[in-house]
Amino acid sequence: MGGGAIVIPMLMFFFKVEQREAIAISTFSIFAGSITRFLVTYKKRHPKKDAPCIDYSVISVMMPAVFVGSSAGVFFNTIMPPVVTMVCLTFASLLSSI
Repeated sequence: MGGGAIVIPMLMFFFKVEQREAIAISTFSIFAGSITRFLVTYKKRHPKKDAPCIDYSVISVMMPAVFVGSSAGVFFNTIMPPVVTMVCLTFASLLSSI
């Protein structure tokens, strides 16, 4: 389970940010962290074998699904009322914790 389930309610409660803006801020912070982590590790080598630390074959399998999922999420976030979005996020959080 990712940190979005914690960050979004905290942004809404402590900083009085609307739900859609909190989702955007959370997504951007995850993106910025991913880019930073990539820049730190892209030159590093695996400690036990002659290979890079980043497994690019896994990335090539995962990224198409991530792009489709985030595109669908952006689309549905713009057309759904905030209550439906919050119910969907809560349901996804509960499913991911099982």
